[in-house]
Amino acid sequence: MSVSPRVYGRGMEGRARHLGDIECALSELVAEFDPDAVPLGEAPVLWEQFDRVERLAASAKILLARRVDEAGAWKRNGYRSAAEQMAVKAGSSVSSAQALLDTSKQVAGQPKTAQAMRRGTLSAAKAKLVSSAAKAAPECEDGLLELAGKAPLAKVRGRRRCRRRRR
Repeated sequence: MSVSPRVYGRGMEGRARHLGDIECALSELVAEFDPDAVPLGEAPVLWEQFDRVERLAASAKILLARRVDEAGAWKRNGYRSAAEQMAVKAGSSVSSAQALLDTSKQVAGQPKTAQAMRRGTLSAAKAKLVSSAAKAAPECEDGLLELAGKAPLAKVRGRRRCRRRRR
């Protein structure tokens, strides 16, 4: 018997089950990883692959964070907030976890930003910036996503306030 809502049946059951397999495989890979054994010519490519895995995992955490809040387990487990529970589990600050949760709630209404996150083109920091700026000025979302896909974080941060077109 399943207590998950029918919506969960949108193909997530099998994929979620595979997440444990992915975690196990990655744990084994990292446990045995010797960076000095990586040929220098392969190091940049391998680094980029790990970076992409990190961005995809961070995106999934952001997308899921609002559901962690909605689940309410944090109340039953004695935490003051979902952000506090996530901070303890992630080893981060409550303010950092709250920012992740805020981004999660904002992105739920920003399908273009969510899609960029699902493709792995945004780091967590860029997702937070783009989502926050798009909340304030939705007409800027496309331009920010384009910039975020190719520019460093500092440049995206510098342009997060878009110039509104004058009428």
